[in-house]
Amino acid sequence: MLKKMFANLFLGLTAAGLGQLNAAGLDLTSGGLTLKAEPSGELSGLLVDNREYLAGAQQPFSAFDAATGEQESFSGTFSRNQRGELLFRGEAPKLKLALEAVYAPLPGRNAFLVRTELRDLTSGDRTVRLQYDLALKAAQWRFGSNWDRSPDGAIACHPGNSYSQIEMLNGMPVSQPPWLLADDGSTGIMLAHSMMKPRFFSYTMHCSKEKEATLSWQVPLGLSPATAKFPGRAELEFLLGSFDGRYSARGGMQAYYDAFPEIYRSRLQDRGAWALWIPGETLNTAKKCGMLLNQREWDLDFHSNPEQAVKLWKDTQAAGLKVLLYSEPWGIYMPFPQNWIDQNSTGPAPSSYQTAADTGKMKALFRQDAGDRSPSDRFPGTLTRDDIVKIVENCAIEYTPQGDWRLNAYGKGGFIWDGPRKDRDTGLLILNCDPDLPRPNRTNITWEQARYGYIFEQAEKYGLKADGLYLDSELFYTGWNEFNFRRDHWQYADVPLTYTVRDGKSLPAQHMSLANHDFLVWNRNEADKRGLFVAGNVWNPLIQFIVPYVDMVGVGEHWDAKPENFAGMINEFKVFRTYSGNKLLSAMDYVLNFGGGVPETPEAVEKIMEPRLNTCLMYGIWPGTANAWKFPEKVAMLVPLFERYVPIFDAITAAQWQVIPRMKVSGDGADTIFRERWGKTPAEGLFFTLHNPDAEAKTVTLEWDLSDFGGKDFSSITEMVGRKKVEFRLKNGKATAKLEIPARRTVALEIK
Repeated sequence: MLKKMFANLFLGLTAAGLGQLNAAGLDLTSGGLTLKAEPSGELSGLLVDNREYLAGAQQPFSAFDAATGEQESFSGTFSRNQRGELLFRGEAPKLKLALEAVYAPLPGRNAFLVRTELRDLTSGDRTVRLQYDLALKAAQWRFGSNWDRSPDGAIACHPGNSYSQIEMLNGMPVSQPPWLLADDGSTGIMLAHSMMKPRFFSYTMHCSKEKEATLSWQVPLGLSPATAKFPGRAELEFLLGSFDGRYSARGGMQAYYDAFPEIYRSRLQDRGAWALWIPGETLNTAKKCGMLLNQREWDLDFHSNPEQAVKLWKDTQAAGLKVLLYSEPWGIYMPFPQNWIDQNSTGPAPSSYQTAADTGKMKALFRQDAGDRSPSDRFPGTLTRDDIVKIVENCAIEYTPQGDWRLNAYGKGGFIWDGPRKDRDTGLLILNCDPDLPRPNRTNITWEQARYGYIFEQAEKYGLKADGLYLDSELFYTGWNEFNFRRDHWQYADVPLTYTVRDGKSLPAQHMSLANHDFLVWNRNEADKRGLFVAGNVWNPLIQFIVPYVDMVGVGEHWDAKPENFAGMINEFKVFRTYSGNKLLSAMDYVLNFGGGVPETPEAVEKIMEPRLNTCLMYGIWPGTANAWKFPEKVAMLVPLFERYVPIFDAITAAQWQVIPRMKVSGDGADTIFRERWGKTPAEGLFFTLHNPDAEAKTVTLEWDLSDFGGKDFSSITEMVGRKKVEFRLKNGKATAKLEIPARRTVALEIK
């Protein structure tokens, strides 16, 4: 024991001695990236392969006090911690804030992970924007816009201009995507954060001079002693790294995927589409059409007819489909008297999917079931009406500091079920689904006494095994964009608060798109314990909060039968593929089941549905279908179309999307052509998808360097949709081909 104590003391003294020896400059290296720091608290160098990119010594951290409007830089010192990492400790004395940042090498990467903690030096609530500004020098900068039409995502930058991709969530700026990429054509520099550590990062690139640019991020944070798990503090992490600038944004995206591989790990290795309510009689037809996931409210199936539910469950799996269990954890539909909102409205609602109602009367109304121990008519299972009241009381958010609750998705003319609630209106209350909230809480509904819990109970009773869980995002209905001012919820938060400005006053609050992260992590862990995959539906810009915790990403729901509107989804689809890596993607398209007024004819299938599958093909978005499976005569018309496309979807998905296409496209209008690669070599499966978004056909020249694909000559190129051979030429280790891409069409090429 004494020997060990002396050894530890010697190691500590040695580390301290090294720090003193390097007092003139503290260097830290990660791969080909070197960071230089000074004991005085400044970064003095950022070298990529020994080339300097930092535009002079600087301290990047500063803070803005939203209450006073004051901004101040942090001053402090750099040293080494016991692990040899760079440690910055500093203060903003006027703002009474302290900061600690640890720059740690990321093993095997040209990147540093910077772990940062901001501390309040007072004891009250604070509203602070933390900022990081890194001034860089380079001959010519490009901004990495990953879903811009330029093939590599590069936008040439001009002095005096700023570049960003920022969306707004209820007045809260958030960057799309979770990275900032800049390059000079050879080397790229990136700032990024992990989607598994969500914060509202706003990334901006400002070109102040011809050969200089500043990469920045800002994060709004609420500091409060009420956050019991981190009182008066907030943590965040970000990546400072370099990447191969020859590929601009694509090189940066590849570096991001390599840095955070856990985000893209999937428990679902099967391929296929997301489908709703497939009955037994059309399961085999659905399989022919590429359907994989049979999403049903299986709790309702078991409640209404257990024997039939068991048969359908077994038949689904026997047909090669997955049993997908449905839940909506973000809110609760409550019964309201007919026309209640007409009599109790308090004015215009903030958005079309919300209703402004008298909060006091609303709370009094739902409490009418308090103490009622009769079974709830809302969910099958063991929940009582009193349980529902208590869950709402514990979990409902307060969207104003005055304690108001939001009523969303109010609907007239019938509650979810018949029975005692027949002829009632419905109103959906936004809930905080943090599993740490006091019991009973939302967990009872989603996982225990109803929904999944009830289905698990029935499955065990009949010897059945579920395949996966589905979380309905209910994005427009249940408050993903809302702030929560309910202070008794803050003590359970695992993600820091943010803030908003109301009537000229800055106020700390939970933002529900971050607060829901607690449930997503917990739900993922619970699913893993049971060996289940997780599926979830989402819209942009909230995709980055969902992707890490689901294995199938639902790419929104689509009802509009107008071809031009769906054709415009190509940029959105690119975003989903970019964020999700090679996770299974599937859109829920009600038009594919003759929704939206589509005529029930084979001609309509070709005229309206075929272009939708063609658009989805560009990014491997499996065409999911909704509620017409109970009509065999309808779905029979789909089979020829889906049998034409499903093998192509299956082939490219199996080959897997690759970030860098390694295919040159030239010719008039080539810059507008979307292009992606699937697979690595012809022997393993190699495919390319190209999309022409314009109103006229484009003829382009394609060129491949054979050394990128194993060095062997190509023997054939086939356009898979039209099943036509493409002529090509081999010369000097390259293959070239001319290709006409019709207006607003996707072509898929298979290389042999």
